[in-house]
Amino acid sequence: MKRNPNEILVAISEEIARELLERLGENNVSSIFVTGSVAKGEAASYVAGESLEIYSDVDVAVVVDDAADLEACRRLARGVAAAHPRRTTAYRVFPTPDVGVFTLDDLRAQQARPGTVDIGRSHRVIFGSAQTPFEADARSNGGIAPEEALYLLEHRLLESREVVESGGVDAAGAPQARYAHYVTLKNCLDAVTALLIAVGEYAPSRDERMRLFRRGDIQGRLASLMPAGSRETIDDCEDQMRRLQSTLAAGDFTPERRQVDQLLLQLWKRIGDRIHGESGEWYEALRRRGGAGRARDNLRELMVIARRRSLSRLRVVVRSRAMARYSPLSMLRLTGVVEALVREMDDEAKDDRIEKHFLGAMDALTREFGFRDGPLFRRGRDMYRAVT
Repeated sequence: MKRNPNEILVAISEEIARELLERLGENNVSSIFVTGSVAKGEAASYVAGESLEIYSDVDVAVVVDDAADLEACRRLARGVAAAHPRRTTAYRVFPTPDVGVFTLDDLRAQQARPGTVDIGRSHRVIFGSAQTPFEADARSNGGIAPEEALYLLEHRLLESREVVESGGVDAAGAPQARYAHYVTLKNCLDAVTALLIAVGEYAPSRDERMRLFRRGDIQGRLASLMPAGSRETIDDCEDQMRRLQSTLAAGDFTPERRQVDQLLLQLWKRIGDRIHGESGEWYEALRRRGGAGRARDNLRELMVIARRRSLSRLRVVVRSRAMARYSPLSMLRLTGVVEALVREMDDEAKDDRIEKHFLGAMDALTREFGFRDGPLFRRGRDMYRAVT
């Protein structure tokens, strides 16, 4: 029985690759390779009796020929990944595999951010050209834009809420509760990644990032960005992550998820204010990050989403006035930020403009594209995952 989480996730990747090659045709695929923590041999797991709980996701890149129908290939890949078994008597993999489908030009055009800047250094080819990951890795580690810190924090707040929505996170000793605490620790340490990116630093491994974070000259550059008590929270999370097996076995899950979400939220605001050289209200920060006022660009995004969802683009144009007020992709990506913010605001601090304008636009967008059931924030998360 395999007990190595990296080997298990590579085997799952190979099974997904075989099915995709069978359904797409080998002649239409130039390369399939694994990136991220699995390629680095750093998959996180917990030994629960005779079973292994695997907490890291597996990132699979599928590179198809230019002539392929990219959107159809992506829909197929999402379906294959979602349907693949992730639970046996020997192990349980919590996250759904993340399978991205690209042409080589698409892959090269990916923004420099954690997960893309080190593809050349950390990958494992499953099928096809071994050169493709190197061709895609045209970025330097120092080239990550400060805005990518915001992108990272936005995704971590989305992920935090998705784990809560999956259920079982508050049941003592439950597998889902252990996984939820792992996500909390990981998100806390990704706050360090965001801080480093904000001041022009980055390192591909977690240990390297923590060493950078503690370097004296960098500490001074980070001071104005870090809320009171955040350094202690980060130190605690790093210590627990290093002792993950004993941490989860003990079942004393502090810091709490909400405390880490608050840290991510405050960092998002402070880093955004620094990038734009101004400190304003939350509503203005959301408008700025949400692409308010860029109607032409926002309409173009709506057309892309309509094509991905096989909807009438003419109908979207006719009904675009409310939806094009913000960038639809940015607005959906901000779902986790806005949900955390609304949860933290008391009645005195509440800003009605956020609900009236920002959430009103999100409600119109999700309903128009067929996401009508359930609470608004869940609809926003579901639509974001479906169209990106």
